[in-house]
Amino acid sequence: MANDLRGSVDGWDFKAYVLGMLFYRFISESIADYIEQDEDENFSYADMSDELAETIREETVDEKGFFILPSELWKTWTSTPPVWVVV
Repeated sequence: MANDLRGSVDGWDFKAYVLGMLFYRFISESIADYIEQDEDENFSYADMSDELAETIREETVDEKGFFILPSELWKTWTSTPPVWVVV
């Protein structure tokens, strides 16, 4: 199935792309779980505004080593319908 999907793209290039996407999903879910751990069950980091999230950036980077804005989370990307531009 992977061979059919990648088409004429070299296997190593395809693997780098797929592994990169899997890694981004992993760190995206990791940061959301970290921020949501001390909140009530109805809280979702993905629903927080980027401006409010900036207030916890420094603390999160000190603890986790990285920071992702809510608008850049995997969950946000995959739940937002694509915007098509017709020229």
